Amino acid sequence: MNKWGVFWLCLTYALSAQATRVWPLDDQGTRVLDTTLQMEWDSWAPPIGQPDTLSGRTTIFIQINVSAWQGQPVRIFHRCAARQQRPLRIEWQSHGVLHSGSMQDRERRLVYQGRPTSEYLNDIFELRVQADGSRWVRPDQLDCSFELEMDL
Repeated sequence: MNKWGVFWLCLTYALSAQATRVWPLDDQGTRVLDTTLQMEWDSWAPPIGQPDTLSGRTTIFIQINVSAWQGQPVRIFHRCAARQQRPLRIEWQSHGVLHSGSMQDRERRLVYQGRPTSEYLNDIFELRVQADGSRWVRPDQLDCSFELEMDL
């Protein structure tokens, strides 16, 4: 490749790459409104070949501190860390400014895109957790958080 080819390749890469920065968000105000998540069998006798799943529901008050980014265009993601036990499926219904969605642990989903107008984003999530009952061996905790992404 000649020097012009290298130049155009570098220029194309520089123009297509967007500088993005990610920050963990302070969600210390977030509270689980139910003390424990009771998991129950989805079916007493699932059809052959279907997973034997457990599900549980809980309600969570979400409070995310976005004061440092107030008025700036941001994207906020809900993420759950990987777990040692088998993956969970998590679904939530939002009752405020955040988007409803679903994911498995090890993933993240966009829950807000815009310019925050106040110091905190508050919402209520009705959370449903589903796990493969044949691989569930002990009580466990979800490690979920929020992170903010902004183009520089």
